[in-house]
Amino acid sequence: MMRSLSRAELHHTYRVVHLMKLLKKLVRLLMRWLGRAKSKPRRRAPRSTPEPSIEPPEPQLKTLTVQHRPSRRSSTVQLLLDEAWDLGHRTYPDLIGYVFDRTGKSCSRSTIAAWKKKRDIVV
Repeated sequence: MMRSLSRAELHHTYRVVHLMKLLKKLVRLLMRWLGRAKSKPRRRAPRSTPEPSIEPPEPQLKTLTVQHRPSRRSSTVQLLLDEAWDLGHRTYPDLIGYVFDRTGKSCSRSTIAAWKKKRDIVV
C-alpha cells in the first residue's frame, strides 16, 4: 500500500515535473538551433561598385506607399482635434473627450502631441 505524500513532497514533485518539462523544451530549442548551425552558411552576393556614368541618372518618381499614406482614422482624429481646438478645448483630457464623444473611440496623448507638433502649437 502506498503512503500519501506530504505537502512538501508533493510540492517538490510538481517542481521536478515542471523543471523536466522546461528542460525538455530547452533541449528541443537547442537541437533546433544546432540543426540550423550545421546547415550551410548563407553566402552574400559580392559587393559590386557601379561604374561611374557620364550621364546623370533619370529621376525616379516618388510614389506613396501604404506606410506613408495617413489612415482614415488619423485624418478624422486630426480634423476633430482642429475642431476641438477652435471650440476652446486646450487640455489633453478635453481633447481626448471631444474625440471620444464624436467617434466613440478615444485617441492617445501621443497622437495629440504629434498633432500639436505638426500644427506648431505651443501651450
